[in-house]
Amino acid sequence: MKRSVHGRDFGRAWQSACIDSWRRAEFRVVSLNTPEEIEALHSFAPTVEFKEIPEGRARPLITDFFTAASSSGSKIVGIINADCMMIPQIKLAQKLTDHLDGIVIAERLNLSQQTLRPTSDNGGFDAFFFEAAAVATIERDNHWRIGGVWYDFWLPLAFHVAGFEIKTLPAPILLHLNHNASYESLGWESDFPRLINLLRARGGDRLDSNLMAELLRTRKLRTKDVRVLAGLLLAWLRSHKPLWSPEAGSIDELMTSVLKVLAPPLPILYRLGLVSREFPP
Repeated sequence: MKRSVHGRDFGRAWQSACIDSWRRAEFRVVSLNTPEEIEALHSFAPTVEFKEIPEGRARPLITDFFTAASSSGSKIVGIINADCMMIPQIKLAQKLTDHLDGIVIAERLNLSQQTLRPTSDNGGFDAFFFEAAAVATIERDNHWRIGGVWYDFWLPLAFHVAGFEIKTLPAPILLHLNHNASYESLGWESDFPRLINLLRARGGDRLDSNLMAELLRTRKLRTKDVRVLAGLLLAWLRSHKPLWSPEAGSIDELMTSVLKVLAPPLPILYRLGLVSREFPP
């Protein structure tokens, strides 16, 4: 991992800090990698448990994470992008133990490489938490890979159509150093219909009726249509109730209040599904 700040590479330090943040948040850390990656990383991250992904893959599928979750021996599991630092003071592991009843989606704060201030280009989710037993009921789709375009929409939607509730968090709990996109951005338009097909085939009636009508309206999707529909879906996902409400006067309330202040507001046109800063022109 390379993460440049003011022209200096902090990639190794950032990755160590991310791993440490997950452990301090009381999670056991399991990483899915190729055999070559595991050989290179094992001495760097001795506290991490590594699992090999199937031969021929450079990056794990979401279904690979489902397989690892099923065999983990843990009741509650999560999937997180490897370059996202977790705010441990939130004590998320305990909150999940006390309140989890579906899938929890977590947003991040993007930090500028130049200023280290939060930027305005947030617009997706980078961590997901659920009961390991739930993955047995999720329809498999080997198209989706972590870090790929739309996987962070597909995952909560797959749980939703399987009958699980989607929950948010009181504030973004992840920090992420901005970097150039490392995935294939060409799929941002061609892969979007897979989300619509999932909703059309599997119980889309559980969505807001107006949103559902807009998503399923017969048409050939153009670039503008994808932007509009993605904005509507993002706003709908963000609108779900938080997993818990911080207790008044607690450090939990203070931390979530600070994080909410740092999070940039969603522009009004984006909230209406008319503009997206996330996607190419």
